[in-house]
Amino acid sequence: MITAYLNAQVYLGLNSKISFPTSNYQEVDNGLGVDLLIGYSLQQNLEFNVNISNLWLSSLIENYKISSVKANAKYYILQKSIKPYIGFSLGYFHKSFNGPFDKRFSENGMGLIPSAGILFDPRIFNGLFLNTEFSYCKVFTEHQVSLIGFNIGIWYYFESKK
Repeated sequence: MITAYLNAQVYLGLNSKISFPTSNYQEVDNGLGVDLLIGYSLQQNLEFNVNISNLWLSSLIENYKISSVKANAKYYILQKSIKPYIGFSLGYFHKSFNGPFDKRFSENGMGLIPSAGILFDPRIFNGLFLNTEFSYCKVFTEHQVSLIGFNIGIWYYFESKK
């Protein structure tokens, strides 16, 4: 009997984010948000994760929020205690806000997010990593939104058993 093992690990992560518009300044000023993710490290250089996120935007429009569910792929360039990476995400976005007379409006659409970041091992706790990431987010709704984002987070990698 032949048994094959994958060098795989499951991880959980929590990112905080700040975002700024690249256009439509009258619609969106800036935003703060959070991502919750679960991922799978397929090889040393390749990871996939899915995340849910909320972004609360400062705007002239009341209660402006963008929620999303995204699938992400990351490729690590180096395998050291500092691991730079490039990534790409596709997602489903739900944008909602209050209109005149407190009527709630919403739009749904797809979006893309290319990114680059660094996963850093602070060597404080085995399996704990710090993540920093720059990204560009384009949301294709009726009123499109483009955002530049900066994420900071903590990710925990569970040990794989062989």
